[in-house]
Amino acid sequence: MTMVSASTEQDETETSSALYAWFVVLAISLLQIGSHIDRQIITLLVEPMRRDFGVNDTQVSLLLGFAFALFYGVTAIPIGRLVDRFHRVRILVIAVIFWSLATLWCMLSDSYWSLFVARMMVGLGEAALIPAGFSILSDYFRPGRIASAISCVTGASFVGSGVALAFGGWVIDALPTSPTVVLPIVGEIRSWQLAFGFASIPSFVILVLFAFVREPKRRGAAPAESHVTIRDILKYLASDKQLWIAIFVGMSFINTFQYGITAWVPTFFMRTYGWTASEIGQIYGAGFIICGTLGTVSGGWLCDRLYDRIGRRAFVILPLASAAIVAPIIFVFAIAGNDTVSATLLFLLTYFGTISFGGAVGALPSLAPNRMRGQLVAAYMLLGTLIGQGGGPWIIAFFTDHVFGDPMLIRNSIASVSTSLLIGAVIVLFIGQRAIARHDAAAGAPGELVSRQHGH
Repeated sequence: MTMVSASTEQDETETSSALYAWFVVLAISLLQIGSHIDRQIITLLVEPMRRDFGVNDTQVSLLLGFAFALFYGVTAIPIGRLVDRFHRVRILVIAVIFWSLATLWCMLSDSYWSLFVARMMVGLGEAALIPAGFSILSDYFRPGRIASAISCVTGASFVGSGVALAFGGWVIDALPTSPTVVLPIVGEIRSWQLAFGFASIPSFVILVLFAFVREPKRRGAAPAESHVTIRDILKYLASDKQLWIAIFVGMSFINTFQYGITAWVPTFFMRTYGWTASEIGQIYGAGFIICGTLGTVSGGWLCDRLYDRIGRRAFVILPLASAAIVAPIIFVFAIAGNDTVSATLLFLLTYFGTISFGGAVGALPSLAPNRMRGQLVAAYMLLGTLIGQGGGPWIIAFFTDHVFGDPMLIRNSIASVSTSLLIGAVIVLFIGQRAIARHDAAAGAPGELVSRQHGH
């Protein structure tokens, strides 16, 4: 074999491997879309839930956030340990089947507490997706390029939310006008609960792609690392505390903001401007699909470019800029008093708000040692979900019910809570990036080199 033919064959192999790696990104991204359809459809059902279960906003917020977040966050750590030790693709397949069946359970729930438990089971199943998916991708992409792949998966979550809102709004309009319907085998259910049944279908269909997804070889995993303890992980985090405190704490503020507005924006438009579920579903859904996807993907691209220039500070500076831009936008959005202004600003805050998720999240698989990745991603999920998804919808509802005391004043709750959370994120991330810069300067190495020494 000549040198030219050997080189050509190597180039073709590398191209084929790169294309396959992006196929895996596509498969995991589609699962992310399916999972968010399952979890977000409920945001369009607030008013019928309040009516049929006789509950207030605070109780509804527990269904929107805490019920899902409880198992999603708490079980993420043990699932992360499984991901770091066992076949990740098989874990994903089992998880998809579980959360899809749990979504069907939501359709069959006949009381508030039955639906609460069903939402917990959806969270339990979906807790495996991010640790397993990110761990798989970290073995298909090198540091400095992984953020682009991760941003596609993160962006897919906003596509899923957008589809849930847009398609869900259409489904709700098409549902029978009678209070209940009778289904074969299962019997009578409330008409609005059929939306959960439709939401469960995509994940089952997407699962077919995983017949073609191979479990990758773990890169950089030494035999001695096969049993990583919690103490090992804490020691690793402490060795680079400036970076990890900024990311974990700063992103907890941003996650709380994002989950809060995602849960209550549809209700805000219905109560404040008299829009229907279908109208806000289509507008907000389009915003998520277009602006949410562009935001996370461009955020990942920007993060990779910044990483090549300034190293690991890129993972903090990007969400810092995002939070600083979005804070005034969300305030004006909430108090504008004009539906056209609010709808226009909704697109802007969705784009600039999602840029942070294309950057900061990429630090986890980019920098962490292989045998810790699943557990560190799970720890991020634990904070982001329990604090973000559990707290975001609840704190806005709490302000509406107990501070302003009027469901129609949800605009005041969104303005005050969201702006405060984003200001908190800016403060934490600004302090963090300055501490990282000082640490790297003291180490006598550029940020990129320091990040590689810590992570690999």
